[in-house]
Amino acid sequence: MFRNINTEVMIMKKKKKLTTVVLLLGAAFIASLFFYYFKSKNTSNAIANTAASDRPESAAPKSENIINALITTDKAPGKFTQILGPKAFAIARTGDYRPDGNALDYVKSLLDSSKKGNALATFSIYLTVLDCKRAYSTDGLNSFNAMKEAGADKDFLKDSERKLSECSSLVGNNEIMQREWLSTAARQGSIEAMVLYSIDTDSAIGPSDTFIKNPDKVVKWKTNAMSFLENAASKGSIDAVLRLAGAYENGILAKEDQATAYAYYLAAQRAYPNSVSSEKMKDYQNSLRADQQQAAINKANAIYQSCCAN
Repeated sequence: MFRNINTEVMIMKKKKKLTTVVLLLGAAFIASLFFYYFKSKNTSNAIANTAASDRPESAAPKSENIINALITTDKAPGKFTQILGPKAFAIARTGDYRPDGNALDYVKSLLDSSKKGNALATFSIYLTVLDCKRAYSTDGLNSFNAMKEAGADKDFLKDSERKLSECSSLVGNNEIMQREWLSTAARQGSIEAMVLYSIDTDSAIGPSDTFIKNPDKVVKWKTNAMSFLENAASKGSIDAVLRLAGAYENGILAKEDQATAYAYYLAAQRAYPNSVSSEKMKDYQNSLRADQQQAAINKANAIYQSCCAN
């Protein structure tokens, strides 16, 4: 009897902890995804405005070949991939998640390539499904109706109505809408999917009200997320390096380790100086002991060699 009670208490505590994690992830998801996809205007300006002496060393032909290989094999989108230095790159999308027009027709045009293992095609399907889910979500519909009643700008309402119309046939196709496109794209090698798998928990493991009851799914997601991030980082993704830094900083995906987080930030900063704020770096310098800082510097050198050097 007492064993059963203790077991139930442990399960309740575990669920409470998972609920906290879910709430933190859910609150951060929209902001993180918005930042990830619409950061490129700021990033592009930062690259253009950075003095030549402050930029990382120029990418050697070998490094360009490595990045070009990712692009030509549809692991990274050439249009949105920015070479930042030796082997290092960032992906920053602009514009809408999908082209205008019937969303279901667009997805169907990509299905054959996706089935053949084309990671970019699969990721494009994921973005389309995500866009239509957002348009037809309760929040999305409520926001649209509220803006309509408030007499919002006609162009805004027209654009919202267009998206609802374009997505109507896709959201009615449960087979496509419920497929695990994000994890499939990550397994196929999409750099973007590997990074976003750690952010978009709804697409990765389902709504919070279902996976809270299944802690094993959360454990598996955390393991997969770290594996995908490490894989993407080893190929030169600064986005993945920064996500790994955040993982050790906030202790959600991995056990909290501020020295290791600092090491990843140092590696990212070395690969591209504008990737980490000076305030954050100063905070770490002020909060870590001298021996922790030295250990972080040593680890950062190893991380940099793996992710970003020729």
